[in-house]
Amino acid sequence: MALPRVVFVGRVNVGKSTLFNRLSRAVKSITLNYEGVTRDPLFDTIEWQGKRFEIIDTAGFSRLQEKDPITLRARAAARARIADASCIVMVVDGTAPLLPEDLMVAAEIRAAGCPVIVALNKSDASSSFDQYAAAPLGFDLVVPLSAEHGRAIGDLLGAIVDALPNQQAAIDEKPAFKIMMLGKPNVGKSSLMNRLMGEERSIVSEVPGTTREALEGRVSFYNEDILVTDTPSVRRPRVVREQLESLMVRSAFDALDRSNIILLVIDAHRLCSGNFFQLKFNTKEWACTIGYRYDRIKLRSVFFKLNFHNRASLVCKEPAEFL
Repeated sequence: MALPRVVFVGRVNVGKSTLFNRLSRAVKSITLNYEGVTRDPLFDTIEWQGKRFEIIDTAGFSRLQEKDPITLRARAAARARIADASCIVMVVDGTAPLLPEDLMVAAEIRAAGCPVIVALNKSDASSSFDQYAAAPLGFDLVVPLSAEHGRAIGDLLGAIVDALPNQQAAIDEKPAFKIMMLGKPNVGKSSLMNRLMGEERSIVSEVPGTTREALEGRVSFYNEDILVTDTPSVRRPRVVREQLESLMVRSAFDALDRSNIILLVIDAHRLCSGNFFQLKFNTKEWACTIGYRYDRIKLRSVFFKLNFHNRASLVCKEPAEFL
């Protein structure tokens, strides 16, 4: 039986990811003080008062960059999670007046027809906040809290549990294997992730660095439960200059530490540079190389495969495969 889904929504920079990180046990969302950091929905499972449910962090809504393709895909992914939600937590900034974007989000989630809780974030005990300032949103249940300092988090969790339907708790089965996909930008990790999940779990774009956080999903294969993780692209440390990319790389290697099988994904169409095969890592069990987009190579020769296998053997213990 599927777990109830609690979706965090709101405009940009109201603290959705900070709240998600406060509640999440393992999965962590990147938080920076500018718009549009979160793109793909992030999932984790938590338990409160004996009830287990899934929490989902989504991209923020904004009137800016409405023509940006990645922003539109991120918003579409958020809408898809809203449609599947058992309960919605709308996060608003308790230190600022409501903006048109807040009202736009309220209109979006009102059509979902599920319980809605307004989390009035950044409402510290020392600050002044007006709970009735959220009245124009049209939702009755408002919980003032501070995600950063942990204030009133229990009140929010209690409200979520009361709003969720009563159903038999699902058994939390630990995955038999934890697989992560590692690779350079634009080699097809997210496309492979979506193919394995059977849905668009990761946003796919030709723009390098589209995936910013480690995204997890479960798949069943031969009655085995497998946890698959799509990760941000990894580049050489000397070319990583922005704080966001540093956090992206850290997210990828944190996922590596939690995994016991690593898929090194390489774009076979571009051939593989010898530089990338200098990447060294220690795996808990084993790793293999995936030569992705092999169908784009016009001359799929034995020589090409042999060259690829020889290079891959420098870092991986298993033979390379072609997709």
